[in-house]
Amino acid sequence: FGIFGKYEDWQIRFISNAICKTLFNLPITIRQNRVFSYLFIDDLMPILDLFIKNTTKYKSYNIVPNSKIDLLKIAKEIQKYSGKKNKIKISKKGKSLEYTGNNSRLLKEFKDISFTLNESALWIYFHMYHQDGAKGRQEKKNRMRDHRRHMLRCGSGVFTYSRCVYGKRAGKGKLSHVGIMVHCRNAFLLVLIFQG
Repeated sequence: FGIFGKYEDWQIRFISNAICKTLFNLPITIRQNRVFSYLFIDDLMPILDLFIKNTTKYKSYNIVPNSKIDLLKIAKEIQKYSGKKNKIKISKKGKSLEYTGNNSRLLKEFKDISFTLNESALWIYFHMYHQDGAKGRQEKKNRMRDHRRHMLRCGSGVFTYSRCVYGKRAGKGKLSHVGIMVHCRNAFLLVLIFQG
């Protein structure tokens, strides 16, 4: 079955990968459409607590929600929440075998268990990524702004010009360093801040 939520590896997990690709305007890729019983991680913890505090009748249970959802539906929901129309690429036509479970044994023993609806869980998870991305971008801007201000205040010289210089690692397209070029009267000063 499937489970998703905070801290999962976005590089190999479909839902977080689809969210990240959507936020960066990349196509969502699906090898073949498939129906899953997808459990939201926030629903798992209270259920585990019930197992710890109670003696159960059986040794094995399927901890899955009542509803099922396919990968294409998930991709379309993410598109809807983002307001974007990036492509959804499916490599193979048709549907693969279902990866779902029966939770009747679980619900018979723990009648008060409730599950977050798939659409609601996806909305919560999407906005977690969206807010984290916006927060990270703002923090980076704030660090750069504070560093520039510090550079302009440093020393006895009068700094009249500043700009950012960006370098990229070959082939990876990632930020490898940030440079601040400052013109101090008759001299230029280049400061490199390596970020890995």
